Amino acid sequence: MSMTIARKTHRRADPFGAAPCRERRTVPAGAIDICQANGDLHKKWGLYPIDSETQLGLNCGKTKHKNGKHRLFDCLIKGMPPAHHNNQASYIAIRALLGAALLAGGLAGCATAPTQEEPPRVAWPSPPQTARIEFVRSIASEEDLRKDTTATQKVINWLSGVKPPPNRILEPMGIAVSDDGQRLYVSNFARQAVFAFDFRLKTFREIGPLAGPLALALDGQEQLYVVEQVKKQISVFDPAGNRVRSITHPDLVRPSGIALDRARARIYLADSGRGRRDGKAPGHDIKVFKLDGALIDTIGEGFGGAPGQFRFPTYLALDADGNLYVTDTLNSRVQVFDPDGKYVKKFGERGAAFGMFDKPKGVALDSFGNVYVVDSGWSNVQIFNQKGQVLLFFGGRGQLPGLLKNPSAVAIDASNNIYVADFVNHRINMYRLVNTTAEDSYLTPPAAGQGSNEAKPKQAGARIDDKPSKGGDL
Repeated sequence: MSMTIARKTHRRADPFGAAPCRERRTVPAGAIDICQANGDLHKKWGLYPIDSETQLGLNCGKTKHKNGKHRLFDCLIKGMPPAHHNNQASYIAIRALLGAALLAGGLAGCATAPTQEEPPRVAWPSPPQTARIEFVRSIASEEDLRKDTTATQKVINWLSGVKPPPNRILEPMGIAVSDDGQRLYVSNFARQAVFAFDFRLKTFREIGPLAGPLALALDGQEQLYVVEQVKKQISVFDPAGNRVRSITHPDLVRPSGIALDRARARIYLADSGRGRRDGKAPGHDIKVFKLDGALIDTIGEGFGGAPGQFRFPTYLALDADGNLYVTDTLNSRVQVFDPDGKYVKKFGERGAAFGMFDKPKGVALDSFGNVYVVDSGWSNVQIFNQKGQVLLFFGGRGQLPGLLKNPSAVAIDASNNIYVADFVNHRINMYRLVNTTAEDSYLTPPAAGQGSNEAKPKQAGARIDDKPSKGGDL
């Protein structure tokens, strides 16, 4: 038994060179088998197949569209003739009515109660399972520095058609967070600039103009490194936003992701390259620079799907031991390399089951060494432990608070606050890891009395098993 899902992706050209597409994918019933194979782990994290809107408690009827997905407005339009179910005028009318109803309800609530509690936050997995990921807020413009708009108000604004404020994020492609978690940097591909949000001082800065800004990184002095894809360079800015220097090389084809190894004074730059032409596919590797801009190494065995090869590598992340994580986007996997550039392991493959990917992009690690991978195709984020076992997914396609549409980048601060660039929704979604300890990353927790080293979580990037098995597990 299988279920067919029709998926429509954003039609704007992908900066990484992956063409927009419309696909129909078959979701195998074997997705359940993966959960059963790691039953203890998935019981712990509450992972089970469920669509995002049901998980949010928004499904108000059994009506389904032809693609099998529940929709928020189905309960409102199911009384209309089928020919009008996708009618834009009906949608606008329903949106206006819902907005008016919510506003009226809000005003009535204010008249009867002087104080109103904020509704419970959206979380994954849904009750009665223990929440692990909690949606906190969305950041879309400088207005969000002055007030933290509640999820309810954001829904009302959306339903009522409220125009977005000025200095709004448009098509975010990169995120960086300061060491203290107080400053957020966002690359705006459509605005050709980087927005800097200071949560402590409640200030906003725009850095630019830039030429195709993508991934971002910060060094120990909080100098900002911006990948400018059009100029095929890295531009470096001081904390005041002044351009300090640029780093480039004649071999760069289509730079995209960046990661800074502060301890080893290295810059890793993903080169997404071009498609194969005349038997050649330039790029498709990771270039390693010194901080002064000298190219010192290249990681990758060329264009292809074998271990160590790439098809459009996009985003990068480093763990505490200096191991490099690369989202190999069109191979639908994440590859890991040691500090010397040697291939260590991979997880993920193309598919629709848990632990599989469509188009993985952003990648980051939390303080426990768990790996967070953004999937632009499926519009969610999957969390893996260091064995490549999937722990949980969160997000899901939609416009409501907490949901995502073709997300791109991800960054995690020292307090395990998670920032995801919601590309099509033009915002940054902030989540946080809750109710979780290091032992929750284990399939079987270490036995008591095995020694201090065994009682602690394995360091991120430590080799656990170099031999990959079917389904992406290591």
